[in-house]
Amino acid sequence: MRTPNKNLLLLLFLVAGQAARGMVKHGLILCLHRVAPTSVHPFRPTAELSITPEFLDRLLGYLRRRKIAVMSLTEAFERTQAGDRSPFVSFTFDDGYRDNFEAAFPIFIRHRAPFAIFLTTGFLDRTRPMWWAALESTIVDSDSIELPDGLLVPTRTIREKYQAYAAGNNWFRQATPSATIRAVQRLHDRYPQAIGRFEAASAALSWDMVRHMAGSGLVTFGCHTVSHPTLSRLDTETITEEIVYSRDRMTDELGTRPRFFAYPYGNTADIGGRAAKLVAEYGFDNAFTTNGGPIGDDHFMVPRLTWNGHHQWLSIFDAHSSGLSNVLGNVIVSCKRLCGGG
Repeated sequence: MRTPNKNLLLLLFLVAGQAARGMVKHGLILCLHRVAPTSVHPFRPTAELSITPEFLDRLLGYLRRRKIAVMSLTEAFERTQAGDRSPFVSFTFDDGYRDNFEAAFPIFIRHRAPFAIFLTTGFLDRTRPMWWAALESTIVDSDSIELPDGLLVPTRTIREKYQAYAAGNNWFRQATPSATIRAVQRLHDRYPQAIGRFEAASAALSWDMVRHMAGSGLVTFGCHTVSHPTLSRLDTETITEEIVYSRDRMTDELGTRPRFFAYPYGNTADIGGRAAKLVAEYGFDNAFTTNGGPIGDDHFMVPRLTWNGHHQWLSIFDAHSSGLSNVLGNVIVSCKRLCGGG
């Protein structure tokens, strides 16, 4: 038997969303990254990280019409700790892209809706590179690329470009912060024509932008480490540095110590067994994963639903907010097993 194809699985989610409309039963914390127009280039390995300004505007308007509260993280935790299970949504953005200020912030202002941004402080200070932007920018117009492990691979076709990106992604996700800096610098040295694209793709917030948004009263800022590493791959000393240095950098720039922390990448395997204890030890109130689901009792493994930019439909929100997507996900896993797909 064959594994169900992706189009069928997506159709099931859309049908579940239509069926779930009006069945919202709990709060959700959404994890997003970028708000930008859709690129027309066929090589878009990070497209799932971006939603359009038009979709964000539609989603906020939809929530208002459905009378689903958009809450700050502080309000969300106060509500759940009080035992109030009425539906709400909290918006969070990871990394600190410039478009959070230029595109997302005006939309949230217009809707008078709060949101949060988790800052990778090295991106704002321009001392740490967004390796995924460097990798994509190098591959996009190259016929071949030397990967960080020294392997030279072809990148003429779209298929080859995606294969090269996947190989580079695997290397960078396992790299230490210092190794990442060296690898990105080698890419710049070897492919200087890609530097301009990299700078555009990795444009981060400035601290002045952060202070401006903080002054609105609508935006909460939290920590997302210094360099965005895979924490489970690091020793305890380096994990501590990533947590404490980012916390102290934000405190210096904003005048208040951040209460919230989001783990880079955010799944259980990438977080590892030490990071949550260290985040609690160094004074944070809550820390966020990307594991999905409603808020539970563990304040340092708080789930968030990562919105896939390939699926910008309101029905997807309905499916997730009702809980039907969790049921459907279990059905899909069982179906794949029965069909021999894993």
